[in-house]
Amino acid sequence: MKNLWKDGNYVGGKNEPDKFMILYSTIDRKRGTTKVWMVGNTISRACPYFSAWGIENIFRKLKQGEIATKVFHNDANDVKIALEYCGSSGGKTMALGNASAMIDKGGWQSTPQPKLPKSYKDYKCLFRCVFAYQNFKFIGEYLQDREEPTNSCWFIYPKYTDIKPNTLVFSDIVQISRYWQRDIYNTTLHNKRLKNLFLNTFREGKIFYSDDLTGTDFKQVIDFAIRK
Repeated sequence: MKNLWKDGNYVGGKNEPDKFMILYSTIDRKRGTTKVWMVGNTISRACPYFSAWGIENIFRKLKQGEIATKVFHNDANDVKIALEYCGSSGGKTMALGNASAMIDKGGWQSTPQPKLPKSYKDYKCLFRCVFAYQNFKFIGEYLQDREEPTNSCWFIYPKYTDIKPNTLVFSDIVQISRYWQRDIYNTTLHNKRLKNLFLNTFREGKIFYSDDLTGTDFKQVIDFAIRK
């Protein structure tokens, strides 16, 4: 699935939330009386507003029909927002294909992603790293088939805990650390074995995901293209 930010489906790309706030302030003129309602479909969790306002974790935990609130503290006043994940409206369902769950039931839209050919228990983890892009975190494991050691693959699944020190991380966050890298195919690591591992194995057809939504999120938020 294409990255919505990169394809320009948001007016201002990643900076759209800032441009919207400038527009809002121009209209409100520091009166604090202008209310805003923002409505959108559950097409993608990779939304610049979620990231810019630090509410992505709230949306990931919200269940349909629930409402959560968050208070923002600035220099002048507290700003309170309400976040609702609307429940399904019911009625007749006429949609077909991958988008039907989003259209009919309000589920987050995802596309089919490759799953491990065997049970996770049939593999041995040889290497583990973390991907952290646009406030999404994933664990990447390089697995070896226990019965057929010549067969190996990558397995991607969500990470919900903090990143531990001395963990190799590929991220859009810049840190002065040799453990934090930007692009898995273009690292500054001095370890040639690891470089070759990434270049030769992190390819389409060798990467599997824990579920469809994880794979969809991963492909939308990373800022490098997975090689064939």
